Amino acid sequence: MNEAPTNVPSPASSVAIEAIGLEKAYGAGLAALLSPKAVRAQDPALAGITFSLPVGAALAVLGRNGAGKSTLLRLLAGTALPTRGSLRICGRVGLLLDLGSGLVDEMTGAETVRASLRLLGLGGRDLATAEQFVAGFADLGSFLLETVRVYSQG
Repeated sequence: MNEAPTNVPSPASSVAIEAIGLEKAYGAGLAALLSPKAVRAQDPALAGITFSLPVGAALAVLGRNGAGKSTLLRLLAGTALPTRGSLRICGRVGLLLDLGSGLVDEMTGAETVRASLRLLGLGGRDLATAEQFVAGFADLGSFLLETVRVYSQG
């Protein structure tokens, strides 16, 4: 069962993300065309991942290099499709794989937050509410009004 992630908001649902038997394998690609003898069975990047994340919960993804953390995040964001299994996402998902992504050194933290939320399609009251939430969550205080270049990556 190879299913693309579904993104169906459901206020009644208590599950934000549900993955069942999620697998992702990458083909041999160009190597298979150039030298079929050199191609061997490849290990999947992810195999048999099953979890359910309740609304409002957080999930930490830890593992060694090559464990499939970024692959899982790409599947959750919809920028990659699973080879097997199913993935159901209720609500909106954004992907941030690099801490510096989307940051412009000369913009303030507040300007960056506003620009990012607008790119996600928020406006009006939703934008103002989301800005307040992000400001509280980030807990940067007055540093939110400083340019991003003064922020620490740590």
